[in-house]
Formats: sequence, C-alpha cells, structure tokens
Amino acid sequence: MPRRTGNEPNILRIRDHISDSDIVLFYRMPTTREQVAYTNGLIQRRGKKVVYCQGEMRMKYGAAILTGFRTEDFEKQDRDGKWVPYASDPESPRYDPDWKNLICEHAPDLVELLAVHVFESPAEIADDDDGEDPGKNSSTTSTPCARGSVPMLNADNAGKPSGITSIGPAPDAERTGA
Repeated sequence: MPRRTGNEPNILRIRDHISDSDIVLFYRMPTTREQVAYTNGLIQRRGKKVVYCQGEMRMKYGAAILTGFRTEDFEKQDRDGKWVPYASDPESPRYDPDWKNLICEHAPDLVELLAVHVFESPAEIADDDDGEDPGKNSSTTSTPCARGSVPMLNADNAGKPSGITSIGPAPDAERTGA
C-alpha cells in the first residue's frame, strides 16, 4: 500500500501487557515543525550539563498527536467505585471530555510508545533480499564505508518497538469506534 500524505487518522495497535489486551490508539501525523522540535528537544544543554529529555518529549508530543482510542479499550472508576468504559469520541454516550488527561496520567507508557513509533521509528531500511523487483520501488541502497565506520542500519538491526502489531490508516469502522 502506498504511504498516504493526507490528514487521514492513523491507528496504532498495541499489545498491552498490563491489561493483557490489544489497545488501539488513533493519532494524526506530526507537522514538520513538531518533528523538528521533538528531535531537537530530546537532548538539551543546560549550562554545562547535557540533559536527556526523552520522557518529557515523548509525553508532550505523544499527547499532541493522540486523537483518540477505540471505545471499550479503557475503563475508569465511577463515583461508586465501579469500573466503567469511557470513550474519546464526542458522539459516544460514554464520552469523557477529560479522556486525554486520563490516558496521559494512567497510561503514560502507551503515550510514550506512540511517540517512539511516530517520531523515532516510523520506518526502517528495507532488506534487499525481500524478493521485490528492485525497479518497482527503487530506493537508494547503502554500501559499507571505510574501516572503522558506523555499521549500516538495516531491517535486521533497526527493528520497531516491541508490542506494536499493526499500523496504518484507520479502517472506517475503527475510526468511528463501531
């Protein structure tokens, strides 16, 4: 499937080990300005110190691109202490206008995983042995540099964060939570 360059919502399917279930997050693609700010903000110099700000950047920008989640994937306690599902879709009777704050507060690992997926590893170098006709989707291939150079990044060593099972544009039924 070709990469879509519009504003269509995307989905990230995550195998959540805490709930022992699959969770679907909806997100938008970051703007160029957000991508640059995220990358530049990961490591900062404060005075004479170098400060790693991965957690802060992942939470800030993961929350910025998070647009919702599949209905029934999250629950909260009601006033009586009973666990009830809530929704991010304003059309749902279970809609909670505070849904994003609840996710950021109680599932920051998922917000950070979304940021890692979108900002840090949205693609990997294709393996040359995939059997595809090289002329069809030709890409620049790297050749080894001189001795002592940095090793090449390829499909065997690039990887993607564990737990991600599926990515891409949201099918119509998932976008609406139906």
